[in-house]
Amino acid sequence: MSRILLLLGSFALLAFGSLMATTGATEAHERRTVGAYNFVVGWLVEPAYLNEPNAVDLRVSRASDATPVTGLEQTLKVEVTQGEQKTDLAFRPRFNVPGGYDGRLMPTMTGVYAFRIFGTIEGQQVNETFTASDSTFAIIAEPPAFPNAYVNAGEVDETVEAFEARIVELEGDNGGGSGATLGIIGIVVGGLGLALAGYSLTRKAA
Repeated sequence: MSRILLLLGSFALLAFGSLMATTGATEAHERRTVGAYNFVVGWLVEPAYLNEPNAVDLRVSRASDATPVTGLEQTLKVEVTQGEQKTDLAFRPRFNVPGGYDGRLMPTMTGVYAFRIFGTIEGQQVNETFTASDSTFAIIAEPPAFPNAYVNAGEVDETVEAFEARIVELEGDNGGGSGATLGIIGIVVGGLGLALAGYSLTRKAA
């Protein structure tokens, strides 16, 4: 049931973002002329928060007369970069937004994201990078948390990895003795339980 509610909430969030874009309410975008075309690029949902469904928002029109350009889901893609990590996303045309496209993803790290849009538009080569900043579109941040403090899933993963490394280290120090190993596992399981319980409570409160 909770998964269904989460999915419904994700779709509602994207639909709301699309509505806001349609009405011109999403102002935190970068506008750029690329050859014969005008690009508007940013996050579909602003403010853009960690671990919340979002999408790369692209709108394309002709610079000569501002008419929207359709069909670009066939010829354009977007490479999303965060730090050293990259992934390619396909664009989908947005319902009832001619010339509007989105590449859906869930940002799972805070910080600066860059969108490299590449491919062709009516034969014109495109290879343009748009980077988050205070003057373009949102830098991914942790959402405001109330009443419990927000716990980043990445921090839980780091805690688990640290526990696993400590198990290996202590088993080596104790020669792999079964009694010591069981004691270590008990401590680790208890620590993991506390970490995951804290994370679960935070997610329920969010």
